[in-house]
Formats: sequence, C-alpha cells, structure tokens
Amino acid sequence: MISKEYGWNHGLGEVVSALTEAGLHIEYLKEHDESPYNVLPDLVETKSGMFATKDKLYPLIFEVKATKI
Repeated sequence: MISKEYGWNHGLGEVVSALTEAGLHIEYLKEHDESPYNVLPDLVETKSGMFATKDKLYPLIFEVKATKI
C-alpha cells in the first residue's frame, strides 16, 4: 500500500501566535472548505469556480483580520 501525506509549513496556531506576539489584535479567523487554487490532488471544481475536496472534510484556506494595538 502506498500512501501520501500533504502538510503545511506553518500550523494555524503558529501563524496566530506570531501575529499576536507582534502586537496585533485578532478580529476574526475564518476557515473555508473551498479554495481558489487547485493545489491538492482530487479536488473538484464547484459551481462557484472554487476547488474543494469531495467530502469537504477539512478547510483548505483561512483568512484572518488583525489590527495593530
């Protein structure tokens, strides 16, 4: 059996911690199960032109809004 693993260089906690340690106030953090980029194998294109996993089991992208305090 052959398996593949995909990962990100920086976890979400690491990103949020770096922003707060830089003196930023996190106003919101939103995760999305669709991406404008077809970056993983087997993503399907949605009606909106975005890409998602078939089961939408996990988020593909996130957005964060932060302000300097």
